Amino acid sequence: MGHLGRTGLLITVLLLSMVLISLTTLSLVNTVVNTGSAELTEDDVTALINDVVDDITSYIRIKDVLGKYCRVNGTYVIQQLAILIQPLVPTELEMTTVPLQLYGNDYVQFLYYPGDMSDALGSNTLFDHPLWNKVNATVYGILSIHDTDKSLVTYDMMNDDMAYLLVKLPKAYQLEKGESLTLTLFPETGFQKTVTLTAPLPMKSIVRFE
Repeated sequence: MGHLGRTGLLITVLLLSMVLISLTTLSLVNTVVNTGSAELTEDDVTALINDVVDDITSYIRIKDVLGKYCRVNGTYVIQQLAILIQPLVPTELEMTTVPLQLYGNDYVQFLYYPGDMSDALGSNTLFDHPLWNKVNATVYGILSIHDTDKSLVTYDMMNDDMAYLLVKLPKAYQLEKGESLTLTLFPETGFQKTVTLTAPLPMKSIVRFE
């Protein structure tokens, strides 16, 4: 996204924040008045505003999801996922505190980012990058796409960065054509982000989820 696009998005988010803060504060004041509860204090309002700001600034966008089909015992299954993410607004998001939940086939499992696994794509192809060798069925990796200040590669901290989460799906969650899997990112503060993936036709080895 260009500079003007990012600026416009930031202004939109700030305006939305102001509206949400105003509406929520008004709702809280009305509740105090109508219920006759304790007087609303400045600390109450400050805490409320901080909560709303944290929710918005820690929101993670999932911009794209790619999967790779492999042939296993005569059947094509998706075993690898590359999930492109970026914070909605420039912020500081410690990725070691963001678990990824897998939900499918009546199973639920969490993957975690252990840190010290960030790397840049460089001249490697996405699904053949050496970082995949460090990813397993319990942890995901991070592959940096845009990290001008090296905060992600050096400190595992996302701000205005863009990166792929590399996921090797455990056997119970691997996808054949038409099967679905729900992914949810749980940042330490703020809104969770959920997306449901349905495996497309294996016309190519690498496919994009709609």
